Amino acid sequence: MHPPAGPTTRRALTAMSASLLALAIPWAAVAQDESEPPATGSDNETTAETTAAPAAEAVATRPGRLRQAKHPKGGPGLQVFDIIEGGPGYIAVGGGTPTGLDHQALVWLSDDGVRWQAQPLFGEAAMGTMRGVASLPDGGFVAVGHDFEPETVRDELVHAIVWHSADGYGWQRVPADESFPSAMMWDITSTPDGVAAVGCEAGFHCMVGRVWTSVDGFTWELTDDIPMAPYDIAANTAGDLVISGEDDGFDLINGRASAAASAEDWTVRTFATPDSQVHGAAPYGDGFLLASTMVDATNGGGVNASALQTSPDGIDWENLQPDALAQVYLYDVDAVDDLAVLVGQDRSHKNKWPPFITWTRDLESFEPLKLPRKLKVNDFYGVNVRLTDAGERLFVFGAYAGRPAIWTTTFKPVP
Repeated sequence: MHPPAGPTTRRALTAMSASLLALAIPWAAVAQDESEPPATGSDNETTAETTAAPAAEAVATRPGRLRQAKHPKGGPGLQVFDIIEGGPGYIAVGGGTPTGLDHQALVWLSDDGVRWQAQPLFGEAAMGTMRGVASLPDGGFVAVGHDFEPETVRDELVHAIVWHSADGYGWQRVPADESFPSAMMWDITSTPDGVAAVGCEAGFHCMVGRVWTSVDGFTWELTDDIPMAPYDIAANTAGDLVISGEDDGFDLINGRASAAASAEDWTVRTFATPDSQVHGAAPYGDGFLLASTMVDATNGGGVNASALQTSPDGIDWENLQPDALAQVYLYDVDAVDDLAVLVGQDRSHKNKWPPFITWTRDLESFEPLKLPRKLKVNDFYGVNVRLTDAGERLFVFGAYAGRPAIWTTTFKPVP
């Protein structure tokens, strides 16, 4: 998942130029489900054959219309940041700053993905913002995020936070590791050995990337510093890791999409063109899939086009530029087997940017999802997407009219 910090900008705490790293080692009720029926790289670019979509003999399925019911509990300034399977069925986490700089952590639970309830958090567990959540191989769940000391946003008073839950209902703050002060955690993913989290050193501006790994959510090991600002993390079937983010955390326009992977160390590999932003990383078959947007620096940061990057191993990458993604600003991507879903905004309209949510099974032909009826386009801030239940259920989440919200639908067999 990706660190959007509010409806105004996806990267409120950092600049929006982008890059990507890879390591080869690994919105209460929700939308009512309805059953309606290559850019040229830089000099150090690594090219590869296109990652083939995995063979699928499953019955053909199509998604129903996205629907939204009531908002989850939470006021202005809050949003949903991540959803996974777990607890009674599904766990959603989020937070934000409803009162100035005081961060509030939030957890919602659902047994069907449609009706959600806020889960109370107590004491220190209610402090901070939960940015990502993942399950442990042997049971239990780990959430990560960050907090500021009251009344300040000085970098040295920002600290990473980890929460643990045995069942998804009760959550506790994990004692701070020595690597948590002056750091932020943006995302977390499950691995064969436990979990891996990604974040950065310093606070208000990500200067140096970090990856933490843990077998139980309590004891953490930190990688060497990484010369970029990563935000999202994904693990493929082999447990290899891909991390996406920005190679220049300060420059709003002149960043470069980049990627890196190494079995022993971090090596940054750049691809796409300058002035690009990588938003989202997901496993795709046995490899990886990334979503990026190229920005026109000569047009005040206007969108030029979006692209997809594929890799069989997180090391060798190919850049794809489908016509369907022209004039689209992509926020996130998720995939299960050969099914991939993208979420973003259609920037081809002059005065408003309607949601762009599409799905594909071959990365060549794209079909839009049916959006909720009576949707107020300018209030929609669905910036994250998650496929669960082996690709049968889809969640789009973030915020609506400035408050946390979730939309959902299911993929059903075609008659």
